[in-house]
Amino acid sequence: MSDQTMVPLADAPVGLFRHDETFAIKTEYVSDNGWIHAYIVSSGEAFWGPSPQTVEGQRNLIVEPIDLEGMLAAAKAREEAAARHWMGEATTEDNILLNNLAGEYRDRTLAASEPPGEPSETGGSPVTPGA
Repeated sequence: MSDQTMVPLADAPVGLFRHDETFAIKTEYVSDNGWIHAYIVSSGEAFWGPSPQTVEGQRNLIVEPIDLEGMLAAAKAREEAAARHWMGEATTEDNILLNNLAGEYRDRTLAASEPPGEPSETGGSPVTPGA
């Protein structure tokens, strides 16, 4: 999971969330016994989380809420900045955004190409298999 805010499912907002590699949607509905109506995106199955699958376990499960609207707005802003850049009409803010994206891409590429356990050239922590 990422460094974004992690919360118990009971405290997560209605909408998309992630637990480990599973994406699910929390609805506004809760059963009389406290079960949160949440469903796995890829299958439509009820989302309970790992075993033991209890109402208390589901409610207390730590998840990462996904701000889908925010992600789409950021992607649109990047796309528009790139279009202005290629048309020669980029603003200073566009150039800053695009330079930051290029730096993030470079850092991820360098980290992925380093041997396992070696310190990162980007100043991050050592890359370890399965991390």
